[in-house]
Amino acid sequence: MPIVSPAEEGRTPDGTIFGSTSGQVILNMNKVIQDKYTIPYAILTISNYEVRNYCILLLGIHNYVTMLSTANPSTLILIAKQGNEWKRQLINDTRTGTLTTDLDIPDDIRKIVESRITAKPAVAERLEQAIESDPEKKLRPKHYWNKLKLITCWTGGNSNVFLRDVKLWFGDVKTRDLGYLASEVRGSIPLSCQDNSGILTVGENFFEFVKVSDIDQLEPTFYMADELEVGERYYIFFTTKSGLYRYNINDIVKVTGYMWSTPKIIFEQKGKGVTNITGEKLYEQQLLSAVELAEQKTGLKTEFYVCRANAEVAQYEFYVEFEQKDLTADEASNFVKCVDQGLSTINIEYDTKRKSLRLMPMRLFSLGDASLEKYKRWRVANGIREAQFKITPLVSDASFLEPLEIIQLPTATPLSNHQTNTKPVVHC
Repeated sequence: MPIVSPAEEGRTPDGTIFGSTSGQVILNMNKVIQDKYTIPYAILTISNYEVRNYCILLLGIHNYVTMLSTANPSTLILIAKQGNEWKRQLINDTRTGTLTTDLDIPDDIRKIVESRITAKPAVAERLEQAIESDPEKKLRPKHYWNKLKLITCWTGGNSNVFLRDVKLWFGDVKTRDLGYLASEVRGSIPLSCQDNSGILTVGENFFEFVKVSDIDQLEPTFYMADELEVGERYYIFFTTKSGLYRYNINDIVKVTGYMWSTPKIIFEQKGKGVTNITGEKLYEQQLLSAVELAEQKTGLKTEFYVCRANAEVAQYEFYVEFEQKDLTADEASNFVKCVDQGLSTINIEYDTKRKSLRLMPMRLFSLGDASLEKYKRWRVANGIREAQFKITPLVSDASFLEPLEIIQLPTATPLSNHQTNTKPVVHC
């Protein structure tokens, strides 16, 4: 059961289609293989993510699922929690072999779902008993996917934040890393469930590496695959058969060992100026543009701000000192809402992750006076030359908070999921 985005997510002004490579692979797959998949491609095209996930769960309950595949484990945790939220309706639809009429779903896709489900009162009864036996009275994927043998997803970078909860929801299921994989390249192939690193695909691509500590040099040293040090972290550059030459994807990988003479790598994080919690790949320039748009819309001006990607809560935190010192809570809240909306407009993946609830609404923190000066003094005191000091508006770690004065409690800004209807899909 693969969970991916559709092959067509939109079109450019000249009509060119853009979308998910994974969705395109499934769309073009041989029908004999495609029929082995639990989720028909049409389900993946449903624009309302709650409706889509409900259909995925219902079809999953009605099928013999042994392997589950998705890129980001945050999707697994989200769908598991939604399954528990909608448990009564899911059990009712399983018992009767129907698809609830509450769902706003196109007629042609409704027919596809209904053609694949039948009344299964025994399964519904088993799920009821599983809820009663559960210590927290929850319905979990391990109850309805009790034949599941393997989960494939990313396990590197920020993924461990979500993987901690996978066993809680899915039980003792083997997990295999997808490997270092992007639309541009298949960079590694993991060979074991016990090792989330993978062997570099030296037979398909040509790789070069620069040490993280050397990336800012005018002429950094480029290392070949056979020159890599175990335990060292590198920026990876690749040349492919598709025509990419010394392509800098701004990824940092770590060398974990060798298989004979070929290095094994694991993805660690995006490089400079990029954060990535759940696949959105947010760039500094996109944040700067969104803040500028918010200033234009609201008339507010910022003295200093830093935005932190907090993977622990799947949320961006916006720390800001405004020029105006007498703002109301509503004015400040409206500003960060505009930033959040601006990022959704600028970055399609941010928009997708917000709509699908894999990213929570941006959260606002107000800073005290002279925040920039305090931040600069702190950076200089920690070894940065004053002439080399640069503001880093987008960060992943919390270390920058040390010199800053947060003048209000970190309560969540009351943003809604502005791109989607937050009303429950089904009422249980």
